[in-house]
Amino acid sequence: MHASADAVPLGHRSTAFCLREVRAEDLPQMFLWARDEQESYLWRGRPEMNNPQQFQDEIRRYLQEDLLHLVVEDERDHAPCGWFFSYSYSPVLQRCYFAGYVRPDRRAAGLGARAGLEFLERLFYHLSVPVRKVAADVYSFNGRSSRNLEKAGFRLEGATRDGHYWGGDYCDVLHYGLMRHEWDVLRDRLLPASVRSG
Repeated sequence: MHASADAVPLGHRSTAFCLREVRAEDLPQMFLWARDEQESYLWRGRPEMNNPQQFQDEIRRYLQEDLLHLVVEDERDHAPCGWFFSYSYSPVLQRCYFAGYVRPDRRAAGLGARAGLEFLERLFYHLSVPVRKVAADVYSFNGRSSRNLEKAGFRLEGATRDGHYWGGDYCDVLHYGLMRHEWDVLRDRLLPASVRSG
């Protein structure tokens, strides 16, 4: 289910990045991110991607089915350096899941956290379908993602013990959630005025 995001200022440029729609020329780079063995744990819930064409076909399908996919474009060289997306929207619960990837060098500079906050603002305020809750699942060994979610206001709601097998061992899957009324309170502190809606 693809939701319209026509009201989203998709060319808005922050100090270090721009969130914009996915373009066909982004897909080869996105495939390389997904194939990086050191980073592959970040692609939980997405398909096995054995070749570039399979990956591109899957991404095109997701672009039609999911709520929102945006590429993070680096201001320094105007090249893609990350990707945020929402998926599994429930019209009854008005809930979607949220995930993202940012290249390690830009992640270390804090760009991933800032881009994630702007993506949340778009999920809650700029879609043609109502979003009351955004959920995210994180592996228990991924402390950076857990900390970023908690700083953004997400609450730990539970865990699936030994819910994933990675690197020769089992790990828990942590379940986080953020309600829109919670984001309403936090967004003034977390986002610059130039990015906030209304």
